[in-house]
Amino acid sequence: MDLLENFEALPIEVQNLINSFGDDFTYDNCNLLLTKLKPLGYSFEYGLDATPYNLVKVLCKNDFDDIVTDGDESAHQWSQLCSGHAEQMEKTEYHIQTHGSGICGIKGCDVESEHYIDF
Repeated sequence: MDLLENFEALPIEVQNLINSFGDDFTYDNCNLLLTKLKPLGYSFEYGLDATPYNLVKVLCKNDFDDIVTDGDESAHQWSQLCSGHAEQMEKTEYHIQTHGSGICGIKGCDVESEHYIDF
């Protein structure tokens, strides 16, 4: 769901940041806006016309309540993801594998997982 279609529901900090760029987008200010939105947990796409679309909330490691650690604390960590959350995590630096089973590791999600994510 494109969060730009429900702009008023966004946190005020995100609304103010987007509004500060006005309506005349270029490739440069689209990249700058992406850079500023990323720490707030948001990302979007833009086309040849430099018009932002598909604003999404990007999940982060803190959104998980089920992270498995192989061995001690510095060892490999992973969790399961349902298809919907795997799509949201695609815009992060984490590696997602397209096989898996169990319940999604995102807080409050009880959907069967089809993916694994490596941290």
